[in-house]
Amino acid sequence: MSFLGGFLIVALVMVALRVYSAAPVSLERYAHAVVDQCAQAQNRSLCYENEVPKLLDRGVSFEDTFAIAEEIQRLDTSGEYCHNIGHRLGATEVAKDPSKWKEVARRTPQGVCLSGGLHGAFQERFKTDFLALEKVPAFLEEVQGFCDFDPQAPSSPAVLFMCSHGLGHLFMFITDGALERSIGLCAAVRFKDAGGVTRDGQELSCYDGIFMQLFEPHEPEDYALIGNNGQTKETVGAFCKTFSGAVEAACVARSASLFYKELSKGPPHPLDCGVLDVSRRDLCRGTQLRLFARDTYFNMDAADAYCATYPQEKRGWCYASAGSYAFMAGHDYDQSFTYCGRAATAGVGDQCYQALSIMIPYSFMQEEHLRLELCAKLPPPYALKCASVRSPNSQ
Repeated sequence: MSFLGGFLIVALVMVALRVYSAAPVSLERYAHAVVDQCAQAQNRSLCYENEVPKLLDRGVSFEDTFAIAEEIQRLDTSGEYCHNIGHRLGATEVAKDPSKWKEVARRTPQGVCLSGGLHGAFQERFKTDFLALEKVPAFLEEVQGFCDFDPQAPSSPAVLFMCSHGLGHLFMFITDGALERSIGLCAAVRFKDAGGVTRDGQELSCYDGIFMQLFEPHEPEDYALIGNNGQTKETVGAFCKTFSGAVEAACVARSASLFYKELSKGPPHPLDCGVLDVSRRDLCRGTQLRLFARDTYFNMDAADAYCATYPQEKRGWCYASAGSYAFMAGHDYDQSFTYCGRAATAGVGDQCYQALSIMIPYSFMQEEHLRLELCAKLPPPYALKCASVRSPNSQ
């Protein structure tokens, strides 16, 4: 078994065993202290990103800092902070000894804070030391199997997709932002149809990571990777049309974040997923809606205005897809039911609950107590359906 394959097993076990509960008392205290310290900061996100890594020098373990990041996210619901804190934590730990980047990646809780720690670890290692072209094939061979389903450490389809998404980020780092080479690496990974995911779906998720890196830079190193591929909402449509198939689908879906920067001007109009092959349209729209929920941070008034642009037969699904961001983010899961409550007010509650009854099993394994708890919150007919769906990786 490769080192990276071993990392995946450990990471998925960590996700499978993670429970949705408050951090231990001592970690809670750290989280409260950081929130208090940053309360008056002009940029709270930046303050959190700077302060939480300092705890690593105060005896807090790398793993525990992620629990603190999640607790901060629960304490301060005014924005999405966890992912960027995770980025900084992964980068800070790798910076201590870049040669141990794989070890740090193995210790990073996969799926927590939208895998921000994993992305940060990759970024720190390769931000100035890219792989020479002749070394990429050997590295690619080592990555093979990294995101495969393993029956000895089963995980939900959502977590497997987050893994392949992370590979997209990684490929941009190791190629110094060479877009076509990164796309080629995603295509070259021998993903498998297993664990409730398909090879095509994994490949699409890998491309999604590439375009997230391109359209949503955070650090100076991210901006350096963009090169001549920087896009605006006026140029990105023509840019995405230069691709085809799954690559175009990922480009169209992920470009939505460029259109969500001016939400005060009314419902956004991102690129139309309808231009894609019919099999990819809802996947594209689902990505756009989750990004919308993230960028509005669960703003229900904004959701009402946005979902009103959807046809009646898709309006409840719109609310559910936006609410499913909570499952991907790994916190504040009740937000998904709040969205369905708004959908009910709009007369499409049944559509929303039906969609959630499918999305919950996709996001959580059959054995996880969270799945049963969330299914039980649905209206009776949908609760039964949600709880009875067999996990694709159950034995």
